[in-house]
Amino acid sequence: MLGADAGNPRGYWEPRKAIAINEGILYRHQSAWFDPSLRSMDDALDAEEKAACIASIQEYLTGLPDAPLLVIKEPRITTLTELWFEAARRAGLDVAVVIAVRHPLEVISSVAATWRVSRELSGALWLKYSLMAERCTRRLPRVFVDYADFLDDWPREIKRIATTLDIELNTHQEDAIEAFLTPDLRRQRHSGCVKGKGLVGADWISVVYNTVVSRKRRVTHGV
Repeated sequence: MLGADAGNPRGYWEPRKAIAINEGILYRHQSAWFDPSLRSMDDALDAEEKAACIASIQEYLTGLPDAPLLVIKEPRITTLTELWFEAARRAGLDVAVVIAVRHPLEVISSVAATWRVSRELSGALWLKYSLMAERCTRRLPRVFVDYADFLDDWPREIKRIATTLDIELNTHQEDAIEAFLTPDLRRQRHSGCVKGKGLVGADWISVVYNTVVSRKRRVTHGV
């Protein structure tokens, strides 16, 4: 797993192997996680390379320990959804999606501080990943989860995820979870309207944020 650093003292919980696979695909096509274009790598690959990428991801998935539930958090998957979802199906897995929602100004401030990139690029990245996550999961069981809501009442949000996706999520280690999910994890705090903050593309960002926030209140399955 990608471990902790000054930007994320509790760790990122992203599998290094999955990151390496995705970075390799993006690099071969002159892209990276910080590429703000809306180009999907699913559309950039020819049939032969697409098959090779799917096989590589499938090999990774089938090599993981057997478990009733497999959870993978890796933001780059957002630009490679077709490859990952097809590989998962070939590995015999049913695919469901949890989309994390966070106020754009919190994400923009966090990315700008951690990676030392401009607020303009940070905003473009928030917009790109939010749009692609919504578009590429419309035919799948999915649930939108607000970061602040999760920190505020994680048992409620876990129950909502389990109910919406029809999966079993136990909370037997409640004390450990409570100790891990502390309010100070939310070091960037913003709320309210995005407009009027001197942010390039604020109108677009505001519309997309309001849309995904409204989605978290609805059960979505193949919508």
